[in-house]
Amino acid sequence: MHGSNPHVMSPGAVDNNNVGWAYYNAGYTQKTAKTMRPRRKITKRARLLKEAPVQEPQFDAAYVNLGATHNELGEHQEAVDALKTADKLHPNWNVALNQLGRAFRGLKDFVNAIANFKRVVDMDGSSVVGLFNLGESYNASGNKKEAKKMYDRLKRSIQIWHCGSTTSLTAKPRSTPRNKRSKTKYQNCRDSRESEP
Repeated sequence: MHGSNPHVMSPGAVDNNNVGWAYYNAGYTQKTAKTMRPRRKITKRARLLKEAPVQEPQFDAAYVNLGATHNELGEHQEAVDALKTADKLHPNWNVALNQLGRAFRGLKDFVNAIANFKRVVDMDGSSVVGLFNLGESYNASGNKKEAKKMYDRLKRSIQIWHCGSTTSLTAKPRSTPRNKRSKTKYQNCRDSRESEP
């Protein structure tokens, strides 16, 4: 926290936010594993997360978590309301903007969904989540040409991300037969890096 008089958050707000987040993760894990009653855990999370902003109105993460929960429950207008508040408290936060875009997409408001995903991509042109969501929203809106552009950018971003995490793009690999696969991978990574827009 910055400033000479740092704001101290209420422990109840922090606890409700953290416990709510834990219930969401448990519910999401059960949903992914297709086990029993994930919606109940996610609904319980929403109830706890609604208390956190009341206890601490400046707690931006509580609004993001609440919005993400509403998105997961299909309550997209409630998600928009929470996430707009998060965006006011913490402007240009990619996590909040992606969730806000998802909420608008859930409402089939593709103009606002695209606008929020564009904000993400404008701040980080290689954001895999932002590019995916923007392309998906263009596709859902019927704009196949822009969807294809985003798909192509997404592919390049994934290649570059993958290459960057496993291979140096500046150091040349040894050219021994045992290293042939590595050399090909290096060349593919270098080619995709050089063809970035």
